Amino acid sequence: MELSDSRILVTGSSGTIGNCLCETLLERGTDVVGVDIRQNRWNEEVHRRTVYIDLRNPENLKKLPKDFDTVVHFAANARVYNLVKEPDLARDNFLILYNVAEFVRKNNIKRILFG
Repeated sequence: MELSDSRILVTGSSGTIGNCLCETLLERGTDVVGVDIRQNRWNEEVHRRTVYIDLRNPENLKKLPKDFDTVVHFAANARVYNLVKEPDLARDNFLILYNVAEFVRKNNIKRILFG
């Protein structure tokens, strides 16, 4: 897969890993769209390419473009302490993964990667 010919959606693009991936893909000429619930504070170019929505609500995914080659899914609450203290956050992580997987399926996107 030639990255410069690809269109990639990165969920969790305001997080450390998602932002670094977006920066790297942009440097390689990839068409990148980010998705996050909170504003990107790391990189202005990534911020301009980010759609700010809550992925827990499947209706919000209808606001996204549909023509991606790949979805890279990093959106989650990853702090283990928070997950132990607030178990609903773990439920939210599964709900977000499900909604993103349904978005991929409904739009015939060929690849989903998640971490």
